[in-house]
Amino acid sequence: MADDDGEGDLMPEKHVKFFQRTLATIPQDHERLDSTRVTLAYFALSGLDLLGSLHKAYRTDEERKQLIDWIYSYQVLPDKDEPSSNFQQCGFRGSSSNGCAFNPSEADKSEGCWFDCSHIAATYASIAMLVILDDDLSRLNRSAVLAGIGAQQLADGSFCAQMVCSESDLRFAYCACAV
Repeated sequence: MADDDGEGDLMPEKHVKFFQRTLATIPQDHERLDSTRVTLAYFALSGLDLLGSLHKAYRTDEERKQLIDWIYSYQVLPDKDEPSSNFQQCGFRGSSSNGCAFNPSEADKSEGCWFDCSHIAATYASIAMLVILDDDLSRLNRSAVLAGIGAQQLADGSFCAQMVCSESDLRFAYCACAV
């Protein structure tokens, strides 16, 4: 509720600019959150969408395509030689600070790394962004994503964030169900 002097009013234009900046680069006071870059981008992109300003996330269809390619660059794919060796690790990782290097010219090829595993919130956020951007999801490896999510389910029915099971709570159960 706004005070008489207008303080506390929502300022959509400023929200839009903040979301645009966050989408372009992580603000300095959020740099410690780099490992969750995809989730931050999701909040920025969905915020723009909620404010009716999705068109401000990109200026051209080429920029939209680049944003979609950037999201797909975080997809953990089955190993090209032994798909079953890392199937339970598949989904989307939270940032490029962990996982294997991405080479856009070889996007359809994947070499599994034992430490490269998806994060359930990043998987949800990535797929949600692709839907917001009206992607056809043809590059989404659905069976691998579902295998990765299934591997993160615990005996009590809850879900952990990633294979190393650093944490488990309602956020991850929601993400699993939403996917």
